[in-house]
Amino acid sequence: DLHSFPTRRSSDLLVFDAYSLTIEVGATDAITATTTPAAQTVTWSSTNTDVATVAADGTVTGVAAGTAIITGSITVDGQDYTTQALVTIIPA
Repeated sequence: DLHSFPTRRSSDLLVFDAYSLTIEVGATDAITATTTPAAQTVTWSSTNTDVATVAADGTVTGVAAGTAIITGSITVDGQDYTTQALVTIIPA
């Protein structure tokens, strides 16, 4: 249930500046990730690219009204870590 979406963070190695975003269709906003160790490459994905897409730099674009979960992941010493944010796209 996306309405009771909990902040999901596998560790403090990948921290977002926001865990919930609301943006309009056609607009963009960015999720800034802080990694430990610093400067790790974050791989981004969206659970619903019909609603929201996410670029390699964490910029989220609203495509259509609805909700999506944006996931960032890093690998440190062979271990994967993920963090998620809930994105709500509203009509422009």
